[in-house]
Amino acid sequence: MEGRETRKFYLMRHGERLDYVFGDWMSQCFDKHGDYFPTNLNMPDTVPKRPQGHHVHIHDPPLTKTGIFQAQLTGEAFKKAQLDVSHVYCSPSLRCIQTCDAFLKGCSKKSEIKIRVEPGLYEWWVLFGDRLPDWLTPKELYNTYRGSITSNVLAVPYCGVIVVRQMEISGTRMGDIFAAQPHS
Repeated sequence: MEGRETRKFYLMRHGERLDYVFGDWMSQCFDKHGDYFPTNLNMPDTVPKRPQGHHVHIHDPPLTKTGIFQAQLTGEAFKKAQLDVSHVYCSPSLRCIQTCDAFLKGCSKKSEIKIRVEPGLYEWWVLFGDRLPDWLTPKELYNTYRGSITSNVLAVPYCGVIVVRQMEISGTRMGDIFAAQPHS
């Protein structure tokens, strides 16, 4: 394969989720008006106000502070090992966008790489039937995380926002995405 550039594909799962650590965290952290208040130092200082109400967080929970730290350390490890990252694809779930953002910060690529949001990477389609989950819009992400999520989120899905099932697209979709990227 002389003359062909080798591509490497790294797959990373999201950092530590709030609901996995604290179980029924929503009953601990939201008052009757839907206002959030952390009850543990590992909980995020803020969570996005959702137009649909705070109950939406049950299917789209944020990361813990440890989860953010895990992702940033992974990025630092990539940088130290001199592993080059040129493209980042991400599920539209909040925890995944937070993970990508912290990872890019860790490998010093936040200003260079856009997070490409791809709905086909979302894993829990079975929970939603024939409708899309209530993900944050790019504007909501920006308004909520001005101080922390500063990566340029490119919210233009590979195939448009359509309802697909993860099992139907996982193999061919990722192959198509990866193959479509120009060699750089």
